Formats: sequence, structure tokens, C-alpha cells
Amino acid sequence: MRKIDFTVSKQVDRTAISYQLIASDVYDDRVKEKAAGVPTLAPFDFVDEDGKRTVISYVEETTTLESVYKRYLGKKEVLTLMNGIAATFEAGSKGIPVSYLIKMPNQIYVNPDNYSVRFLLLPLKQDTIALAEISGFFREVLSNLRFAEEPAGDYVARMLNIINGDDFTATKLKGFVDSELAAMGVYISKDSGLASIPMSAPPKPANDVKVSRLGVMNNMRPQGQPPMGMPPMGMPPQGMRPQGMPPQGMPPQGMRPQGMPPQGMPPQGMPPQGMPPQGMRPQGMPPQGMPPQGMPPQGMPPQGMRPQGMPPQGMPPQGMPPQGMPPQGMPPQGMRPQGMPPQGMPPQGMRPQGMPPQGMRPQGMPPQGMRPQ
Repeated sequence: MRKIDFTVSKQVDRTAISYQLIASDVYDDRVKEKAAGVPTLAPFDFVDEDGKRTVISYVEETTTLESVYKRYLGKKEVLTLMNGIAATFEAGSKGIPVSYLIKMPNQIYVNPDNYSVRFLLLPLKQDTIALAEISGFFREVLSNLRFAEEPAGDYVARMLNIINGDDFTATKLKGFVDSELAAMGVYISKDSGLASIPMSAPPKPANDVKVSRLGVMNNMRPQGQPPMGMPPMGMPPQGMRPQGMPPQGMPPQGMRPQGMPPQGMPPQGMPPQGMPPQGMRPQGMPPQGMPPQGMPPQGMPPQGMRPQGMPPQGMPPQGMPPQGMPPQGMPPQGMRPQGMPPQGMPPQGMRPQGMPPQGMRPQGMPPQGMRPQ
């Protein structure tokens, strides 16, 4: 759209902004009645006198959006301002072409007390504007605002995310803004466009304002990319895991943690359930190499039993006679074996030592009847 020159004149209780049509301008007389139902549009008249056609708009607000850019705004003020701007662009649903809206910051008027807005409407027939031009306007507004530092969440980045989306509409942005305001207890009247609760005084600027200024510069990125600090579409915010993924360090569902044995198996180095640790004997079991309690050592007979091959106590070894008894075949002590003569007596049929055979006289003895010599 070509550059528009307006004439501004102060009246008693309002300001009149007029534009004189040139020969090529075609006035659209169908929108005046429709515009009356949009509270954020300034009322206007069409005057045709002496061959001069003029559109005159009237506003009571004295502050422009250009002046608001120099203030530090809190979250409530920013959201109220963006609510009014988004509501104005919904005029397209009422049959008012968005291309008729004057989008110059020095010709958009803002109430400094409640931050309601008034747009000028210049109903001159022209080509429709592209969606990229509309989202670019909202992006430009946010990039020029100054934000007071406050712990209210990065709502500016979220608005930019909506504006930069491929499915951006003013209605979608307004829905987000309305929900944020409702959470703060502020409701915007659909009839007047004014907040139902008086706005607080503008907050004092912070010494070093950092709220979303860096994030706002994301408006320079190619369309379709997320703002700086925002994840790509379909990816969770930083620190959040994707849906269905376990927390960091935890295995996926059905998988055991690294180093953990399968279910029912003991940890590495631990014995199965009910078994003692390595080197330890089960409860009630004797040390290695020792017999169970009540059992003799290996190779030893049970208590009261003789070792293998040993006779019972009091009994001689096998093949040996009892104590005091002679070996088998030997007579008891003091008894001669059967057929043996008494001690000192020769065996039967044997003569004593030194005795001559029977019928023989001893050596040196004369025959019977003879005297010794």
C-alpha cells in the first residue's frame, strides 16, 4: 500500500484525523455500518463537498502506539494491548477487509490508562494483503515493545511462536492472550474493548531489561522455524522427555537397568536366593572338610563303633586268642601239650639222657651178678 498522508486536528474532546482521496481512490461505502460493531475501530465519516472527498476519523485517545514503544510494560499491559490489536484483525470475519486497517504505529491510538486500542479504517478498495504481511505486523509490534522484568513466564516467546506458526490467525493469538488475562483475573469487554479491572500504573523499568528481548529478535528467522529457546514442532521443551520415553538414566519399559540381572536372577557376584555367599557355608552346614554335626570325621567309625577290622572293645584281634588264653592248639599255661611227658621226662619210648637202652647196663657197670672191679 502506498504511503498515506493524514491531517490531524485537535478538537475540544477528541482528535480528528482526515484523509483526502485522490482521483484513483475508490471509496467502499459498504463497510461503515459493519465497522460500527467493532469497538476497536475509530468511528469515521465520508464527506464529499465541492468535488473533494474526505474520510474523517475521530479518536479520544491521545497516545499512539509509537509512544507506547518507549515505555516499559508489564505482562498485564502487554497482553491487553495485544488483545486489542488481535481483536481488530478479527474484523475480517465481519466482512471488513483487513487491508482497510491503517497499520502505521503513529496512527494507532492507545489509551494510556487501560491500554485499549483504536485503529483507523480507510475503506479504499485495494488488493487483499497476504497472511505473511499480517503476521509480520504482529511480529514488528512485539519486537518494538519494552518488557518490564518480572517472573511471569516467557509469554512473549509463546506469542511469537503462535505468530510464526504456519497456521497463524489473529483469532488463535487472541485466544492465547485471553487465557493468559483470565488467569490474571482480567476480562476484556467485547462491546467496549476495555478491561473489566482497572489497569495498574506502568511498572518502573528494570536497570537491565532482558525479558525476551533476545527472544523477540527471533522474528528475523525464516518463517516456520521455532523461536530461539523453543524446541522444533513435535519435540518436547528442554529438560522434558518425549512422550513414552523414561526419565534420563532409566531403561525403556520392559528393559532392565544396565548391570541389573534378569528377573529372578541374583546380581552379579551374589548367590541365588537361599544360597550363602561364596566361601560361606549354608546355615547348619560344618566347615569344609569337617563332618556334619554328630557324624565322625571321614574314615572314623561312629561313636561307640570300632574302626573297620578292629574287634569290639574287650575282644582280641581276629586270629588272636583272648587275653590269658594260649594260641589255638597250644595248651593253657602250665599244661603240657597232649602226648608230651612232664617237664624233665623224656618222650614216651625215649630213655632219659645218659640212660642205656633197655637191657643194657650203664657204662662202667659190671654185668648183673658181677661185682664191680
